[in-house]
Amino acid sequence: MVQTLFIWLFLRLAASLGMGVAASLAPGNEIQTLNPTLSIQEWLGNIILAPWERWDAAWFLEIVEHGYQTGSGTLVFHPLYPLLAKGLTVLHLTPMLSLFLVSSIASLLFFFVFYRLACLDLTKEESGYIENWMTMYG
Repeated sequence: MVQTLFIWLFLRLAASLGMGVAASLAPGNEIQTLNPTLSIQEWLGNIILAPWERWDAAWFLEIVEHGYQTGSGTLVFHPLYPLLAKGLTVLHLTPMLSLFLVSSIASLLFFFVFYRLACLDLTKEESGYIENWMTMYG
């Protein structure tokens, strides 16, 4: 189980690093441009959260901030994800941080459930231990 946590954490950090590099090469919005007057909190938000504010995340951010509105294009998205994020904004978190936390927790839960499923069908050695993976592919 601990190995599952490390795999999830590695993949989350690698994806965030990749998004940060991609955002620095092609900023998606004005918040991602370099600005020397930013505070530490704003700078960390630019590095960690702003790169994720693309594609469908922008729509979910719109839903969390303003709710579903006819004619705005938000009606095609399912409500559970923005509803859970809206619940976190009650704790005075920004909408983007709330969406990021909900997706991170959901992906972590998926990793644990998938690991348990693999343990039901495979032996302990076949179910994804890092040592076996490293000997097979490393």
